[in-house]
Amino acid sequence: MNDTVLYVVRHGKSLGNARRIWQGKCDFPLIDEGRAQARSLGEKLRDIPFSVCYASPLSRALETARIILMGRDIPIVTDARLAEFDAGIWCGNTIDWIAENDPENLKCWRETPELCAFPGGETVAAAYERSNAAMDEYALRHPGEKVLVATHAGMLRCMTARFRYGGIRGMREPFPVPNCSVSVFRRDGEGVWHADEQEEGRGNRE
Repeated sequence: MNDTVLYVVRHGKSLGNARRIWQGKCDFPLIDEGRAQARSLGEKLRDIPFSVCYASPLSRALETARIILMGRDIPIVTDARLAEFDAGIWCGNTIDWIAENDPENLKCWRETPELCAFPGGETVAAAYERSNAAMDEYALRHPGEKVLVATHAGMLRCMTARFRYGGIRGMREPFPVPNCSVSVFRRDGEGVWHADEQEEGRGNRE
């Protein structure tokens, strides 16, 4: 069987998550709770023979990957395409601040996210393209292998929109992405992607 299976993990709980801050590309570290989540996930995934891990260079995702793979001789490669949205002026601000200072764009994000352009940052469409291009490249590079990917909620939602719902409009679908949740995406020998399974949990778009 030539299927490539990608286990895509959201980082553990970070300082920004704890403070209800829209992190984006701001580099907030994990907190102790997030490190404990990553250790627990590492135990769950310890018998999966990953050939490689690709990780966002942001420390909350990179540290999550390192903890999950602690004690295992598996290379970790950083890839900027896995970094969270460049959310411009939203980065580092609370949801309440965004609601007060940029309500129209917040409304667009919540109702039609595929059309959203972060002020001073990138468009959701651009992030959708870069994150999914990375997934295609990993599958071609590692046919028949199992790959760990450590990234962020926004990127996981971009991937889920494509693989589960068929395109960027799928970002309108409610899809919880809790810290250290795992989504499994598989590319078969015919080049077709499948969304195989996910760890359920509670979460939101912010």
